[in-house]
Amino acid sequence: MHTILRERLFALSLLLVAGGLFARPALADGLGIVIDGVDASAFPTVRAFVSVVNSDGATVTGLDARAFQVQEDGKPVEGLTVEAIAQSQEPIATAIVLDVSGSMADQQKLDRTVEAANAFVDQLGAAERATVVAYSSRVTVIQDYTGEKAALKTALDSLVAKGDRVLYDAVAQTVRRQDALTQQRRKPIILVASGDDVKSTETLEGSLNAVGGSSSPIYAIGLGSDVKKDVLDRFAARSGGRAIYVADPGQLKPTFTSISDQLRRQYVVRYTSKLAADTRQHGLAIAASASGQQVTGLTSFALPASAVAPPSVVAVATTAPLPTSAPVPTAAPVAASAVGQDNGVSAAAIAFVVLLLLLLGAAIWFLVVRSGPSAADTRVAAPKPAVVPSDGDATVVIGAPTAVGGADPNATQLHQEPGDATVVRMSPDKRRPRARLVITRRGEASEVVLDRPEVIVGRDDDVSVPIKDPQASRQHAKIVREGDQYWIEDLRSLNGTQVNGEAVTRRQLVSNDHIGIGETVLTFVVDSR
Repeated sequence: MHTILRERLFALSLLLVAGGLFARPALADGLGIVIDGVDASAFPTVRAFVSVVNSDGATVTGLDARAFQVQEDGKPVEGLTVEAIAQSQEPIATAIVLDVSGSMADQQKLDRTVEAANAFVDQLGAAERATVVAYSSRVTVIQDYTGEKAALKTALDSLVAKGDRVLYDAVAQTVRRQDALTQQRRKPIILVASGDDVKSTETLEGSLNAVGGSSSPIYAIGLGSDVKKDVLDRFAARSGGRAIYVADPGQLKPTFTSISDQLRRQYVVRYTSKLAADTRQHGLAIAASASGQQVTGLTSFALPASAVAPPSVVAVATTAPLPTSAPVPTAAPVAASAVGQDNGVSAAAIAFVVLLLLLLGAAIWFLVVRSGPSAADTRVAAPKPAVVPSDGDATVVIGAPTAVGGADPNATQLHQEPGDATVVRMSPDKRRPRARLVITRRGEASEVVLDRPEVIVGRDDDVSVPIKDPQASRQHAKIVREGDQYWIEDLRSLNGTQVNGEAVTRRQLVSNDHIGIGETVLTFVVDSR
């Protein structure tokens, strides 16, 4: 509850920044701005990638630092430097998200959309990747992230218009996939949509919350004459992107070309941040002025883990200061012959006592060894210490019995090592890396360790991993361990199971996969041991 409240206050603060800090409103007619990414990897130095366009969608060039103003968390930032880049070589990962519902068959909308997206693919640079996501009655990843233009074009050419619209699901799931990328700092989304949604499990507010916590700007292209501009405007504004409206499908190609140009012809706004090194999301507002107009872009960003190093505790030994009026005495070496003289005991006496004790111990040992244990002695001799492997895969059990034939090959095996100790070698299950689920819903997170061969996820309180999500079935999906691999299987749920935005019935999981069940995201994580 507190997390949700903080998110809402944060969103409100961004709106106040946009509305009260600058003289002009956040969206000025004829001028647009997109904050395409924020790089804080060299914190406290921060770089923001910014595009400024005119009413025709053309990039505005010739701006310098005087044309920009920046605020972090509502506080003005001084000392900006601005660099114009004509052909950016920064790694970019673009998500192309297309409506392929039945309405896209009208007026060759889908054909023109595919043609425009192919033109965008043709302009991808060597350091760029893209993914193709289609949505109608469900969200489908047609092509995962790749720089292979032929594969992207094949995916685009395979699209067919049919079904309903799940816009909110498509946006939320794509944002999460983009956020999971770590190699690319610039992760724009190109969305072609009408703004209408028919059967998403995600709500509009839920998808907007996902967008607001992301660093992916959305270029929302509204296609047609009956577009819901209020929805697309909110996606663009919340993400720091831009909404573009196209009534004629024939205008899609120049629109995609313009976006491609904006991604490569940018301004890099650099400054020294005054933020504390923490893990919170921070608001960033950038205003640009051109031709007597001003426009403000809003986004948020978090500092990388390398900039938020945990404080190290250093123990410092201190001594009380000595009086300065007297010189510090220097300890003289003590001669060996002086040991024990203060107590009136000579060194020779101490040596005699030690020698006597050694002789007594040797005599007792000799008598015990010579005589050995008697037949009537029922005591068990102390076991010899066993050598335990250093890799932690064995546990010493003193005096344990040895298992005999017929043992389960997958069970813990007992076998006698040389000596009197039994070494219990742990089965492979106990040595494999730990797997867990990080469960997130509406800003609240929890964690479950996958310590069983099979767990059930669902809305029922009696399942292994219960989730309080009205869109989840009582027994929605199961995660099974097969050797060192984990698989997820949908249990014929009503609303389906998705992995990284793709609907699945059975799929192998890898670390950092995002499992979508209703409004809940379960991130599968493997911790190496």
